[in-house]
Parts: sequence; structure tokens; C-alpha cells
Amino acid sequence: MRGGSVSIFGGLVTRPADLPDGDRELLIKTLTFDNRRGTTALQAKLTAGARPMRAGCLRSQARDVHRPCRRVFSAAMNDAPHRGDDRVPPGQYVTKKWPVLSVGDTPAVDLAAFELRLFGRVEAEHTFDWEALQALPRREVVADFHCVTRFSTLDNPWSGFSTRDVLAAVQPAKDATHAMLHCYGGYTTNLPLADLLSEHALFADRHGDEPLAPDHGGPLRLVVPHLYAWKSAKWISGVEFLSADERGFWEENGYHIYGDPWTEQRFSSQETRQAWQVRRAVQG
Repeated sequence: MRGGSVSIFGGLVTRPADLPDGDRELLIKTLTFDNRRGTTALQAKLTAGARPMRAGCLRSQARDVHRPCRRVFSAAMNDAPHRGDDRVPPGQYVTKKWPVLSVGDTPAVDLAAFELRLFGRVEAEHTFDWEALQALPRREVVADFHCVTRFSTLDNPWSGFSTRDVLAAVQPAKDATHAMLHCYGGYTTNLPLADLLSEHALFADRHGDEPLAPDHGGPLRLVVPHLYAWKSAKWISGVEFLSADERGFWEENGYHIYGDPWTEQRFSSQETRQAWQVRRAVQG
């Protein structure tokens, strides 16, 4: 904690006074969760300057390959942009501000030493340096941004590289279904491969006409518009392909394993209720 800021959420450091009364209350509430491991006092952790364990993202010795990435689809995924009456998910308010919320301090990433490692359940690992990443086709996406703390910003102009183009550098194993995103600073978050390969998903290095500011995830962050913003991890350093879903940092500490804003999938406690509702519907 520094400068009176509260550091949470991989998606986005903001002062509590910058948020409306109701959202300040929610912000405090979300710092302590009741999850499968019992009560986790995240507020105490963050006040003490604790950080998540750094995930291993070592330099890859893989050969240079660039092949089409086998796509994995999920019937549950809905990545279509919302433009009608339901554009803003329930429980959200629209703001032109862009608060910064992060786990720990903003890491200093040297572009000369930058690496984006693709590893895990793949035939051969691959690592992009900054120059190789910049050689990929550039894509622009205009998308809304929904934070689990209830604020939404609309029509964000992102520029970067399609996740499909980046992940095409490896061939996933046949059993690869999910991914863990690793970040400089140690943050992690999980996604189904289908969502990571959404046509609207982007590894962004620019916002508007400017390079992405470090506090907002520069030099490189993930953007997955159809999920809550903590899934759009900042300071990306690696993508680990998995054969099963695993929980990342916030998912281990009480957040929903998926994070759909339109069904308000905020907390892991909802997963049990939702599973029960599905079983009841199937059983009649």
C-alpha cells in the first residue's frame, strides 16, 4: 500500500474516496472472503505488503514455430458484444474515470528483457521477445470494461495483438482445455481456452494513441471484454496451457472461477449455488 491507495484486483490503484459510498463498502467487503479454505484476511495481507507467490516463467529453449492453434470451444461461452439494453451488466455503474487496482506494486518491466512464454500442455514451448511480438499483425478492438468492484468504462480503444495470432505459435496438446495467465509481479488468473481465443480477445500494448501505462498493465496486458476485468491480467509474462481448470490468485481467494458480468459471477460461493440450480433444473 502506498500513497493512500488500495491495491487489489489484477484487472486494474485507487483511493477509496474516489468511489461512491456503496462501492467503498463493497471494496472493503471484497477484501475478506469466505472461500473453500475458510476466511482469508486479504486486507491484512495487503496492508502488510504481502504478494502472491511468483509463478515460474523461465526463459524457453523451444524452437521457433508458428502454426495454427487448435481451437477449443465451450458451449457456455458468449463473447458477443452487448450493445442493447443489457450493454451495462447488472450491478454496474458507468464512469469516465479509469481507476487503477492491482495486487502489489507496479512492476518495472524492461522491454529489452521482456519475454512472453507459451508453455504447459503444448507440443513445444515458444517464447516471444518484445521485437518478435511487435512483428505480429496489429489489431484494434473497441470494447467495454467491467470491473468486479462495479464500475464500467465504455468504448475503450485497445491496440495490440490478437490472442489467436499469439497462441498460434504453439500447438496445444489434445487434452489442453484451459490456460493460466502468468504476470510480472506474480499475479495469475485462469481462463478456458475458448474464452482466451475469443475473436475479441487481445494482448494489448496501447490504449488510445498512447502506449499502455504501467499502472494499467503496460507494457502488455490481456483484454477479454466479455469477462470481469480481473481476468484481463496486467503485465503478462506467460500463458500456461492446462488439461483442467485451475484457480489463479483471486480465484483462490474467493472470486468466481469464471467471472461472467451479466450473471454477476463475482464470488466463489456462487459456484455451489449455481451448480445446485443446474442439477435441480435437470432433475425437474
